[in-house]
Amino acid sequence: MGLGRLWEARHKPALARLTDRFQVTAVYDQVMRRAAVEAAQWRCAAVEGLEALIERPDVDVVYLLTPQWFGLHPAELACAHGKPIYCALPLAGDLADLERLAERVQATGTPFVPELARRFYPATLRLRELLATTLGPPRLILGQNRLFGFDRYGQPGPSTQLVPLPLAVDPGSYLLDWCRFIFGREPTGVLGFGSRVLP
Repeated sequence: MGLGRLWEARHKPALARLTDRFQVTAVYDQVMRRAAVEAAQWRCAAVEGLEALIERPDVDVVYLLTPQWFGLHPAELACAHGKPIYCALPLAGDLADLERLAERVQATGTPFVPELARRFYPATLRLRELLATTLGPPRLILGQNRLFGFDRYGQPGPSTQLVPLPLAVDPGSYLLDWCRFIFGREPTGVLGFGSRVLP
């Protein structure tokens, strides 16, 4: 669900390499024509609605890729149908929505896998290898992140569709997860500063 630049750049090529293990059976996008084009390439169904996709008996896993009008609603629908969820959507929008989803996932026992792609970047894997063999355990991470025209989710269309979440939330939450992954334990402290340069 939700076809955008991340689908084209990351997910589509990965699934194409794994056709012996995964089969795309249906796609949905808020632009039906885009869904129809992808469905033709994958020889699968293009569905017109969220529930229509989730209710299909040939759909075993719901793959949420790009934030569109529906937000995290498909995850709640998938929980209701007991279908596992792979989620590349931002999880740090509205706290009440996130808590409701967490309760729903726990209550139904539905597997929920957030996309934490930074863990598997080649540079991350190499860094972990160096930490294990040459450098020794990490003690401190200092980082600086500058963003201009941030479009993390690869929304198609003009640059006015930039992610409305602050850096401290997204991708900050993903950077915190990456640090936890590198250290292999919970942080003892986090300190952040922000500034804005006016045009």
